[in-house]
Amino acid sequence: MIGIHAFWSQPTLTGTQGHHLKGVDKFEMYDFELLHFILSALFYKQYNGHIHLYTDNTFATYLSDNKFLDIWDYVDIGKYTEFTNLNLNPKSNWTGFKTWLLSQIPAPFLLIDHDNIIYTKIPPVLFDIPVRFAHLESINPYYYPNKQDMDCGNFKFNDNWNWELDVANTCLLYFKDNKFKNKYSKKAMEFEINNSPNDKHLAEVQYLFADQRLLVMMLEDLNIEYGTFSNSKFTPIGDLPDWTRIGSDKLLDKVGFDHTWGYKHHLIKNKQARKTYMKRHIEMVNNNFIEYYDLLLPLFKKYL
Repeated sequence: MIGIHAFWSQPTLTGTQGHHLKGVDKFEMYDFELLHFILSALFYKQYNGHIHLYTDNTFATYLSDNKFLDIWDYVDIGKYTEFTNLNLNPKSNWTGFKTWLLSQIPAPFLLIDHDNIIYTKIPPVLFDIPVRFAHLESINPYYYPNKQDMDCGNFKFNDNWNWELDVANTCLLYFKDNKFKNKYSKKAMEFEINNSPNDKHLAEVQYLFADQRLLVMMLEDLNIEYGTFSNSKFTPIGDLPDWTRIGSDKLLDKVGFDHTWGYKHHLIKNKQARKTYMKRHIEMVNNNFIEYYDLLLPLFKKYL
């Protein structure tokens, strides 16, 4: 199964919530974020297949300058050039490139967030379904505002959409064929083009409607079969994760993935946590990718 990474640098360069800017005058990632990104590619290649990167020239150049670009099996910056014609606001739509890209790549494929490592082989039978995503999330109104509280310009909500459904966490997102994939991407982009609220909080969270909530609404409305890669559901309660096991599929228990997610904020602020995190990743390199040790050493040398 082809794995896809999608990354554009503008949300990082504009200091958008959810992206972490180390430099000020130029693009630069935190060491822990870049190492996790690289390991995401390496682990996918080890267990599941080729990994492709769709990005912009800024990030491709950054990887090339650091000798990391060849880690991906295929790198494309041409799609991003087309994407820029949309003039999407990166501060309120920082996942917009990922959402748009769905309609530009033929299925089947597995889209993987750059802060997510899949460290096991995914049982092939899990791909025998139209759509599959990482796991379900309970609705927290802080992150998922009610329809009447949203500010999304001329976007029209479908009266058939069910606002009581759990939402999809799309740090992993698989599509088997093109029809629904393209329909979802088109509708999500209609929202994101209209998504530029003045309210600071809405500007930080409203993108989640297109990125995660809309997906389940459309799947249910169109009666399309879907599944998850996990037996557990996440309920966001403050800064602490609360997981509830809701399934018993033994195949899902064979899928192991490590999503850094919001923990990145803690890693930026807490040096000891960052050191522990990096030592765990150094161990991953030693145990699985020793041939890349010298190449990756500049990222973690200060933690040895």
